[in-house]
Parts: sequence; structure tokens; C-alpha cells
Amino acid sequence: MNGYYAFNTSVDGQAFAVIVGGTGLGQARKVVSHTAETLTVDAPWRVPPAADSIITLCFLYKDQILYGNEMNAFPEGYQAGYSASNAMQFDGNCFGCVAEGNVSSRTTSARRIGGTMTAPSFWNEIRDEEARSCFSAGLIFDGWAWGKTQVIAPWLLGNAFRSCRIEVSPTTPPRGGFHGAVIQANLPRPDGPDGEIITACIAEGIHGRGGKAGVSIMDWSQVLLRRNRLEGPGAAAASSGKNARPIIAD
Repeated sequence: MNGYYAFNTSVDGQAFAVIVGGTGLGQARKVVSHTAETLTVDAPWRVPPAADSIITLCFLYKDQILYGNEMNAFPEGYQAGYSASNAMQFDGNCFGCVAEGNVSSRTTSARRIGGTMTAPSFWNEIRDEEARSCFSAGLIFDGWAWGKTQVIAPWLLGNAFRSCRIEVSPTTPPRGGFHGAVIQANLPRPDGPDGEIITACIAEGIHGRGGKAGVSIMDWSQVLLRRNRLEGPGAAAASSGKNARPIIAD
């Protein structure tokens, strides 16, 4: 078990053991008791962890559903400077959450699924969403970190954007580190060993307009792109890092 940082919160009955690497990757179980060397969880593992498994303790946002909301950010006609506004995000420690049928207008970016080494986000899905007049970017798979970054296992795994309608300003310059693309995988440069940070994620059935580019996939990202329709002057533009693994299946 790797390091655990306590924030005056009990582990037993609240924290989850998440297998973030090796045998059993992607599973989470609630901790019911622990010692300095062992964890006891509330249900059997489908695939038991082994000597190569990497386990971290997380306080998860698990199985949350956001459905059928309407969200408007900046007033019409307002020209925003940098803002972190995002209509919706599953960001760090999100596990098995779903958003469906929500509509937003005039946010900096449309939707975001994010995570970091000690706060991974696995198996989340955002589908059948509409985002109008985004100032900077559309759908973002976002690995983020403050300071030095070491990669011991994926930060994002099995997340999906599906059947979303996204409009990004074609003229406003990107802000806040975003890259102005309708679909993008955004992450820091690792300081430690190389490895995939965004793994087995998918963007499919996306209808996007505007943006400086249709797709931007940075290093250490594996993203499946399938049946997307991107329109506008920048739609054909696509960029990827030399260590990225975009998989185009259109």
C-alpha cells in the first residue's frame, strides 16, 4: 500500500481501497478496518490484488447521477477573462458517476473528467449533453497536478463522453491552460517515470462546432475517438504528443 495522507477523517467505514495499477486494476472497495500492514474491505474483489497491484486510499464520490439540469454561467454579451468555470466536472476521486441530459451556456469549458495520482477518476460517463457558447474548450479528459508529478499508475481510466453537442467559440483565445479544442486530453509533463496517465477513455458520437482545433491529445494519453462529427474552420486541425495514443475508429 502506498502512502496515505489523513485529513482528520476516519479511514474505516469511509475511505475506499482503489486498485490503480497491476492485477485487479479499476476496482474499489470500502475499507471496514485496517492495520499498519493490512486492509479489510466490505466485499470480495472480483479479481483479487496480487504482488504487482498498486492500491491507494481515496474518499470517493461514487455512483452520483446528474440529470436534466440547465446551467447558465456568464451573462449574455459578457467577455470573460480567465475563469475556471466549467458547467460540470467529475474531478478527482470520482468513480462510476453519470451525467445525462444537462444543458449549459457560456462557461469557459463544457465538461471535464479529471484526476491525479492520489485522486484518480475511473468509470465515469457524461452523455447526451449540450453545451453552448463555451469560451475556451469543449470536453476535457484532464490529468492535473500541483508541483512535481510522478506516474505510478493511470489517473483516469475507462471514462467516456458520448453523444454530446458542443459549441466552442472559434475566435476567443484559449485560457487557463486549455487548448481550444472541442475534444482534448490535457495533462502535465511527468517528472517521474513515463507512463500512461489517461488510459482507455473514449469520446464517441460527439457533434462539435468551433474551437481552435477539433481534437488535441497530449502525451501519455490513450483515447478512442469514434463516430464524431466536428465542424468549423478549425475542425480538421488535430494535434497529439509524440507519446500519445489516440485511436481513431470512425
